[in-house]
Amino acid sequence: MKKSVKKFISIVLCAIMMFAMGAIASSAATYANPAFELVVVSESSSQVTVSLNLVSGKFNCADFTFVAKSGYTCKSITQSSSVGAANGMFVANVANGKVSGAFMNLYSTKGSFYTATFSKSGSTSFKSGDITVNFSNCSILEKGETIVLSPTVAYPSSVTLSDTEVAMNYKDSKTLTYTANAPSNAIVTWTSSDEDVVTVDENGKVYAAGTGNATVTCTVTTPAGVVIGEASCDFDVSYSVVQWIIIIVLFGFLWYI
Repeated sequence: MKKSVKKFISIVLCAIMMFAMGAIASSAATYANPAFELVVVSESSSQVTVSLNLVSGKFNCADFTFVAKSGYTCKSITQSSSVGAANGMFVANVANGKVSGAFMNLYSTKGSFYTATFSKSGSTSFKSGDITVNFSNCSILEKGETIVLSPTVAYPSSVTLSDTEVAMNYKDSKTLTYTANAPSNAIVTWTSSDEDVVTVDENGKVYAAGTGNATVTCTVTTPAGVVIGEASCDFDVSYSVVQWIIIIVLFGFLWYI
């Protein structure tokens, strides 16, 4: 009898714990992690201004730092009008690029959150990754509890391709074109992750040499070898219906492949 009572109590306690854990999980799951993007607002030979934009999500508190590579010096950090009009307090420290503060209510205004201007040494063009944003805290305060969030930040690419995914047939070809925020004397290099699947020449012309998957990457550098940026396109190469007929029905595998 005692064993039955203990077993019953154990089941009840287990059920209560699972219910409590489920309630906590469902509460936290109510909020999606905020998504930000860093975009270039303007750039000259001597400075660059970037904006940290909120794409989606909500939060009460945020602590983050604009981190720049060597050659950049932070000159100013400015909050957007939506931050200034919000009920809360944020403080920016230009010396170390840090921003910290909290809102009384959930902040969810899409668009520019904070902008930062950096001076540049030399004439190297800004490339993706030169300035990043590190969040040390992003959270929501709800009923006396803190819900910790994991924000993401997307960075700009100074090189873009005409395509990012291409499906093509064996022995077909396609030419990729690129655009880049780069000087006129920039060096462009095309590479294939698997030349048994696709090859690419110096003009971005891709040839399907076999079936399978491969990635073609366009890398843009300065004459001195400094990487300005790169972009990639994924290729999925397969046989066409006609090619399968040749291979299977006409025994084309003896000479076609």
